Amino acid sequence: MSSIGCDPDALDGVAQLFSDGRSKLASLQDDLEDSIARLDWEGPHSDELRASWRSEVSAQFGSQVRALTRLRTILIENAQDQRKKSNLLHWVDLKEPKQGFLTDDHSSDAKRDSHGKKNFASVPLYSSEDGPSPSDVSQGGLGDCWLAAAMASMASTSGGRARLQRMIKDNQDGTYTVTFADGEQVTVDADLYVDGAQNPAYAGVSSGALWPAILEKAYAMRARDGFGGIEGGHAGDAFRVLGGYEVDTLALNPRLRRDPSNDSIVKLIQGQLSDSKPVTASSSGTDAEGHRFGHAWTVLDANEKYVTVRNPWGTNPYSGNEDLWNSVGISEKELTSWTPKSSSANSLGQGVLRIPVEDFTSGWDDLEYAK
Repeated sequence: MSSIGCDPDALDGVAQLFSDGRSKLASLQDDLEDSIARLDWEGPHSDELRASWRSEVSAQFGSQVRALTRLRTILIENAQDQRKKSNLLHWVDLKEPKQGFLTDDHSSDAKRDSHGKKNFASVPLYSSEDGPSPSDVSQGGLGDCWLAAAMASMASTSGGRARLQRMIKDNQDGTYTVTFADGEQVTVDADLYVDGAQNPAYAGVSSGALWPAILEKAYAMRARDGFGGIEGGHAGDAFRVLGGYEVDTLALNPRLRRDPSNDSIVKLIQGQLSDSKPVTASSSGTDAEGHRFGHAWTVLDANEKYVTVRNPWGTNPYSGNEDLWNSVGISEKELTSWTPKSSSANSLGQGVLRIPVEDFTSGWDDLEYAK
């Protein structure tokens, strides 16, 4: 059931409070767990306390965290529904890019400033006859990692690729009509904001494919603030809007799952991808100034040893973004050589990283996946 007459921004705000509460509750659970484990105390009362913690208190923590996750999802879904029903998302003029970007923006200062527009209609929609590919997606100077990761995730599955291709119609006149899952159609051209080097300031075309930039621009035209309106979001929202998928979220921290085994995560990812259902993962951290940030990643594969993820930046780490890499277990020193802390992990190029399963479940926050 959707909300009626409620400001979607207010719903998003409450959803963020639920998300923050979930993180604080999980952190408190970790602290209590560690404190109990460090107790140098033996005897019947000690056994009683530890048994009660495991069977009652810790289980209740996990239940409450899952409840907060579920309620957050409800709020996000209703906010999206309200926006669809309002007139705020229909055919707005694209505004000049904002000067302030979210903390997952990895671009240089040059990309942050508009240097006008350039037409890229000469770039084909797809880099090959196979259609969209995850390697086509390169997030630019806009904080929309959630959208870029979702696009790459859809492009990584046969069903997702088919949906993406059905969405975009080349009108053969320099314009493209994008039909979203709810039936709304948005027509855009290939005039894109550029940086000082005359490259697209937002979604890139260096792979020889235009489709990510066209989808990003059309998505921005659904947002009340143009490109500024798609800074910050959830990959699940993009799955709903682009593909019409139902979406679910699963916490990666073993203490927050009904089945705490890493094997359950691997089987979930494998099952989703084998069914051609896209999967993303999110990570978060705190920068040197104490600001919280989040980032979205495409999940490409999983086996009993590794989970393979792709950064929507589509390249190796950028200097000056050590906070992001530290948050997922890569130190500033190791950043230079792109070597994760675990010696058994290795980069596969194009922003793709293979992570040991145990590092993945401890370094990332949750999965968002299509059902």
